[in-house]
Amino acid sequence: MPKHEGPRAIGIPGPARAIAGLPTGLPGFFAHDLSGLIRTGRPRDWLVSMVSPLARALGLTRRPFWAIGVGGNALNRALRAGWIQYRLLALRPSVRNGLP
Repeated sequence: MPKHEGPRAIGIPGPARAIAGLPTGLPGFFAHDLSGLIRTGRPRDWLVSMVSPLARALGLTRRPFWAIGVGGNALNRALRAGWIQYRLLALRPSVRNGLP
């Protein structure tokens, strides 16, 4: 089996399933997609996207500085492709628990 570097996000529920699966007493109030507020085309992002494959090929990802750059590039690519989103999820206490 090939070695995996970095975290994996398999089976993370969407906002509707996340709200439905919350513990009793914290019903969902609203969920809003904030992904459009993130700028992914900055010059720094372009530079990191050019350097990341080389850093990975040279094994530099064992050092935190390079690992953060490669991980940031992967995050940036996933945001642009629509594979992940930044979402604001607001919750409110339920009246049943006696909270206002």
